Amino acid sequence: EHGATPIDLVAEFGGAPDTRASAFWLCERMSVSPESLGWEQRQPVTISFGKSLPAPVPANDDDEDAEPVYIEDAPVAGLPVSLCYPPGAVGDFARFITDVARFPSPPLALAGALALTAALIGRRYKGPTGLRSNVYLVGLADSGHGKDITLRAPVAIAGSTPAGDRVIDKFFIDDLASVQGLATRLRKDPAGVLQIDEFGKWLGAITSRKAPPHKETLALAVLQLTGAASGTWGGAERAAGNMARVHNPCVSIHGVTTPSTFWAALSGGNISEGLLGRLIVIDAGNAPPAKVRRPAASLDEIPPALIEHVEALIGGNIGGNLFGLNASGERKPAAVLTAAYGPGVEDLFESFDDRIRAEHKKTDAELRPLLTRVGENAARLALIVSVGCSPGDPVITAEIQTWANAVAEASYRTIAAGAADNVADNDRQQDYLRIRNYITKKGAEGITTRMLIKQVKGRIERRQLDDILDLLQTAGEVVYGEAVASSGQKRVRWWAADHRPEVVKQVER
Repeated sequence: EHGATPIDLVAEFGGAPDTRASAFWLCERMSVSPESLGWEQRQPVTISFGKSLPAPVPANDDDEDAEPVYIEDAPVAGLPVSLCYPPGAVGDFARFITDVARFPSPPLALAGALALTAALIGRRYKGPTGLRSNVYLVGLADSGHGKDITLRAPVAIAGSTPAGDRVIDKFFIDDLASVQGLATRLRKDPAGVLQIDEFGKWLGAITSRKAPPHKETLALAVLQLTGAASGTWGGAERAAGNMARVHNPCVSIHGVTTPSTFWAALSGGNISEGLLGRLIVIDAGNAPPAKVRRPAASLDEIPPALIEHVEALIGGNIGGNLFGLNASGERKPAAVLTAAYGPGVEDLFESFDDRIRAEHKKTDAELRPLLTRVGENAARLALIVSVGCSPGDPVITAEIQTWANAVAEASYRTIAAGAADNVADNDRQQDYLRIRNYITKKGAEGITTRMLIKQVKGRIERRQLDDILDLLQTAGEVVYGEAVASSGQKRVRWWAADHRPEVVKQVER
């Protein structure tokens, strides 16, 4: 009924003899050292509440909420650093990309290193299962994670040899506007990597339900090219004879994007059609990287060891038709080297593939198409690293295959979790997932209806919001309940079923 500080309340309702005793008691309850506040240390104060005076009854907190409306994302660790530096050229490239960054991200550096190596070895290598080195890599990171340097550094590394810009022009594909343009490029340069900043926006543009026909055709080409590296590809108009065939095109993609943009671009169709499973998603996590004022390396000074890697990977020491700079999509490669398994590695790979495929029964039907691609991605990753270790005689060792299995599985887990939380086939389903995620992200703290309304910022009408909350309740995904805080205040809020505290009692809305 009147203004009061916490110290006043302790003195009035707890029986503290004076304000100093009240202050020291509050320090004890809050685990704050009085010395840290510049106060003299005192003996613990004993105060008893609720004996001399009745405790006030606090109001329900659902109508007035002083908490911030901003809902933080749950911590995401990202790909472990222990997996970011595999042996050989890939690991050396990744370390350099990390060293030149002011905001270094080892996972994003790994994506850049893999894409560079995959492009340089092109169509001249295959793995024991017949798969080639073409991979679709996507680095997920929030703004401020130094994504740009992971696109620029591979270009600088590629251009560091005496061949200079010839290597860049040969192996780095410009932005694609049409299938015809892609086919023309691949006829001339059949192996390379397409770098895409804001990959999520690009993906949305070619896979959206409202995408124009030429964008839909480009999306189909991206799907076709993953399997065309061991054969031929003639584009969407091949049957009409309007587009010449390309022999053994080996196209990789290196995209970077924010998680929100990436997931917003996807739909259930991307899963069923197989596009999502073809992606190797490398998550940088959402912890901001530490700034490095003076990076240890510079793009102006590429280490000699990296230059030697580039020359070896493009076959410069061999020459002739095995030299990557001489490759043409008008003819088959003169020879294709096959990476061999080391002792026991085939069993290691097959056991991994069997374990992932065995999850079929316990995996949601919508996500099952992803399972069949995990082993393939692991095989491609192992091939790339093995060639980076020994271009003349690549061997997939147990160390390499174990690493490849771990990265491929981490990608699958990231995609599966993200798809379950974000991928929708229509706007209503998207709103359903959005509201569920708002509630889930608040964890055990819960969220009031008022906070939810503020969070949606008018994107969803109140009646529609109520309908979605009813559906979430009926599905058992959320709970509307009441809990009593330590202060005695009643908290009536929404909780995700998985984060519902034991003390929460379900109530009617």
